[in-house]
Amino acid sequence: MIFKTLHLAYKGKNLPIGRTVFRKVLTKGRSQRSPEILLPPYIAISELRLMLNTDYISCFRLSNVSIARNKYVWKDSCGRIFENINKRNVIIPFENAAYVSKYYGFKPIKINPEPDIEEVPRSKDAIPVVSVIGHNDHGKTTLIEKLTGQSVLEGKGAVKTQNLVAITVTSADQFSATYLDTPGDLIFDVIRGRAIHLADLALVVVSSEGAELRTRDVILQADKFNVPVIFCVNKIDLDYSNVELVKSELLLQCSQMYESGLISREFRSEIERLVPISALKGTNVEELKETIKRSIGKNLPINEVKMEHLGGEDIRKYEKYIRRANSLVSAGLPPKGVGFILEISKSHSHGIVLTVIVRSGVIVEGNYFVAGTTYGRITGIYETKERIKVNEKLESVKVGMSVCIQGLRSLEGTSVDDLILILPQHEAFRLSQYRKQIQLLKSSQTKGVELTTPWAVSLKANESIYTTQEDEQRLQVVESKVEEKALDEEDGTNSFDTTAVEGVDNEQCVDQIEEHRTSIYLKPIEDEDEWSTRSREHNEKLNERWKEKYKMEKNSSIVNNSGKRTEEICEKLSSECIGRPVVPVIMRANYLGTFDSILDGFELLEKEYEVRIPLVHGGIGPIVPNDIVQAEIGNKFAFCPVYAFQVPVHHDAAKHAIINKVVVKSFNLYSDLLEDVKSRCIRTLQKASNKNVRQ
Repeated sequence: MIFKTLHLAYKGKNLPIGRTVFRKVLTKGRSQRSPEILLPPYIAISELRLMLNTDYISCFRLSNVSIARNKYVWKDSCGRIFENINKRNVIIPFENAAYVSKYYGFKPIKINPEPDIEEVPRSKDAIPVVSVIGHNDHGKTTLIEKLTGQSVLEGKGAVKTQNLVAITVTSADQFSATYLDTPGDLIFDVIRGRAIHLADLALVVVSSEGAELRTRDVILQADKFNVPVIFCVNKIDLDYSNVELVKSELLLQCSQMYESGLISREFRSEIERLVPISALKGTNVEELKETIKRSIGKNLPINEVKMEHLGGEDIRKYEKYIRRANSLVSAGLPPKGVGFILEISKSHSHGIVLTVIVRSGVIVEGNYFVAGTTYGRITGIYETKERIKVNEKLESVKVGMSVCIQGLRSLEGTSVDDLILILPQHEAFRLSQYRKQIQLLKSSQTKGVELTTPWAVSLKANESIYTTQEDEQRLQVVESKVEEKALDEEDGTNSFDTTAVEGVDNEQCVDQIEEHRTSIYLKPIEDEDEWSTRSREHNEKLNERWKEKYKMEKNSSIVNNSGKRTEEICEKLSSECIGRPVVPVIMRANYLGTFDSILDGFELLEKEYEVRIPLVHGGIGPIVPNDIVQAEIGNKFAFCPVYAFQVPVHHDAAKHAIINKVVVKSFNLYSDLLEDVKSRCIRTLQKASNKNVRQ
């Protein structure tokens, strides 16, 4: 009875590898006669001492870990300094562990515990991934609904796409493909980069009224990933739509970017073969489908899955040695399947749901997996729909398919852009524990260059690829010059010529505007008598829209820094932020990618109004009573409402909010949410200025 009670009290009873098994694995290596010892890039002192059969004090002394005031301090060869108060959390690099091992007469070998993803064989029947990209309100969602026959925005309570939506069509009578619907607004730049990164084909949708700011951005991103591109002009059913004008505008825009070195190809042939369509009426949609079929390559996916590691040799070269760390036991096997996490959502009925695109191998229900630092087991695979139907489970999925996966118990350590690796149970658990050690070591760092976690793929971290910040900075100077020159010549040109001239985007063409203008092919303009007053008004509005576009581009210096938020949990305050007015926010959203994008919008407001907008509490999923408690505490210092973006409010949370007079605001459009925060910033600044006047 006593033994049973102790067994139930053991907190690791549900883990596949408990403390007893862990200790047996490490002590088993002592029977090896040869001096070789296999170590990962980082190892805990508590694990190393068991392998070497020594004590903590000796390991601390030999690995240069100082103990002062109940704190353990150590550093690595790169000058990073780490600090922790728990001796079990002292994790030293391979160099320090190798010195300790050599002291006891062993020969250390550095081994990489991460699986080799590149060895997963390619699938011959992979489904292509088509990313539909372009500016907002150009008809991308309507086009996808026509291509797939499914409703994208059904049940979302919004009239525009505000997150990455994946739809897979696998019926026998249709072309099998996965379509990614992307938002076209400014703050969703990283989401668009994520979609293009996964795409085997990029479908650029341009309105017949002309290209916009985001059209140029998506062309830049598609070129950086070397993704095949198809252009289509939508809304040809509108009055006075001019496909040739849009084609000329795109040719000029891409030509200027190519000559200035922003893109590696001119896209001339792709633009010449663009498909004019009307997604609303279904005009030429079948022709567009045939164009997509012809443009899909044979070797899919185009961009293979790659993941860096912290160094070390392949463990398969040293399989005969049993003196090895716990993370290296049965390591080195390639995963059976690899998926890319597009989005993460959370609901009361389904729990945590991962939206995943399979990149290689096969994913089957019941598989064990690692996502970031989290270990889990797949309990359900469903089609990517707004509402998951429990009765419609999928047994397995192949490369290119987008699915919703259940089985993750906690969001801690998992995020969008992470890879989900299908591994055997013990290997998956050991890998997750090793990654948690590295994450713990990263949180213990106090000085030096930030420690990298190669499995945590962050699209924000690589701004040169996933965002267009540097490219926009290079274009700002030339745009201002082109605008001035174009406005000076406006009186001597017709409306079509002015529009084409104002669309120039190149440093080298500032002094050659006339030369480029003559290279544009336009259909002859009809006689003036045939043009009605309505057409003149339409062209004037078109002119004003282009002028407004250049004003937006000219003032986009604030927007260019939208992807610079650090990945650290704790917010680091610079000296400039100290003393600024504070506008606290508690927010929950339906998807993690949308949540991050809205935080980017908060950063833009911070720089525009010189205030601080800290996220006091939040995440994904519905509003729960704990959110109201946090808001109640925040209201003691400043007005702190709770924002619910496309998520419900639990009844208990609503009752708690009414009793404690906490304001809960629900939004379906991100622009309305940002506008509310913007108005709070203005009111806070007004109160601060009035207070200064009184003093």
